[in-house]
Amino acid sequence: MASAVTLRRRAFANVFRLSCLGRHNHYFRSLSSSSATSNSDASLPGSLANLTYNGPLAPTFRRLKIFSLSTLGLSTVISPFIFVIESSLPTTARIALASTALGTSAISTTLVNWVGKPYVAQLKPILAEGETLDPKKVVTSVEMTTFSLALRKRVTKVYDTSFLVPAERPFASWRLANKMMFTNEELENKIPERNSEETVAETFGENGGLLGRWIVKWNIHPEGGTVVGECHEVGKVVKYFNVHEELLEYSIR
Repeated sequence: MASAVTLRRRAFANVFRLSCLGRHNHYFRSLSSSSATSNSDASLPGSLANLTYNGPLAPTFRRLKIFSLSTLGLSTVISPFIFVIESSLPTTARIALASTALGTSAISTTLVNWVGKPYVAQLKPILAEGETLDPKKVVTSVEMTTFSLALRKRVTKVYDTSFLVPAERPFASWRLANKMMFTNEELENKIPERNSEETVAETFGENGGLLGRWIVKWNIHPEGGTVVGECHEVGKVVKYFNVHEELLEYSIR
């Protein structure tokens, strides 16, 4: 059972994250809209570049997606020739053969997408200009890079990592929380405004354009002494992330 000191520390951390979330959103939305921002490690400050996590299986997933898409395309192109080439096979057998080839390829491609889509190719803490990070402290804001099945880059910025919770599905470490609950004691009575909304995370495309936001709406329940944050999606947001947590040099959640 956690000690009183540990509980007080957790409560303080929650209050700090809630009080700073608005400032994080304003700063980081301005940062993400700047065309001068570079995604390469070479442009990062030394302290930040050293703390950048790179997924060891990212090249493998990239090759697997290319192979899977190529196989699906080849199956789609070749299948019509099954009906053109002269053969002793009856029409029903040809249909079954073409359907099997296309179905198997489509299922394998879907499986590759389901497994590989959450895989994080790169993760780095979000720091203000001139800020340095103590690896012994918990990181409260991160930027994670994933790739779609078509190898389109997706950059998701999570401004409050307390909203990253364990994922319930295989091949994913974290997901964005649908609901968060705090007690008045945990918040030390610093209650957010009823029905106020804050941006928890944003996903950007490869050209830097905003694709979607993950927004929390705060509901106050004075009779139960709790504050509940219910999250919803606006646009298209990457919600699942697969990270080798043992390779991280700092704590995130």
